[in-house]
Amino acid sequence: MARKTAPPALPASADIARSVLDAKGVPPEFITLIQQADAGNRAALERLRETYAELPSIADHMSSLQYHAEREALGGLGAGGAETFAAQADRWRKRLMGEDPTPLERLLVNRVVLDWLHALRMDLTYHQKFNGGLSLAQGEFYAKQAERAQRRLLRSTKALAEVRRLLGPNVQINVAEQQVVAGTVNTGTNQTP
Repeated sequence: MARKTAPPALPASADIARSVLDAKGVPPEFITLIQQADAGNRAALERLRETYAELPSIADHMSSLQYHAEREALGGLGAGGAETFAAQADRWRKRLMGEDPTPLERLLVNRVVLDWLHALRMDLTYHQKFNGGLSLAQGEFYAKQAERAQRRLLRSTKALAEVRRLLGPNVQINVAEQQVVAGTVNTGTNQTP
């Protein structure tokens, strides 16, 4: 007679919070917890809720939908290629975030990274299909998909640039104990010739 084994113990929410913040990323046990909750494990779902209630900022570190969307954009690549592009996406995200991004900048940077991955994927798909011999209609279809992905990337990068321009530093001058805000200052770092 086969013995039933007990499911593995769920990690404590404080341990999850600590590991997420220490790793500054997604620890494997947290992904497992999310997967268990997705599969209908009510205890895992409750543990997720406890963890988010105990330390709400974990949700900012997780961005699991962003993670899954990025992995989906890399779908169909081999494991090595997917990991290479994922690592490159993380590097781009860190570069684009800068030192102290606003919440809006974080959202837009994530959008730029996702659109970049999607545009790369669509270009790769187009070239793979094109080299395989396509009909004219099929070639146009894949070319349009690649073009649309590129337009989305350009729109998201433009939105990020516009938000950063609007959020530029303000100059504050105190004149005779009166505070005067003189609008944004162009520091010269983002000027175009």
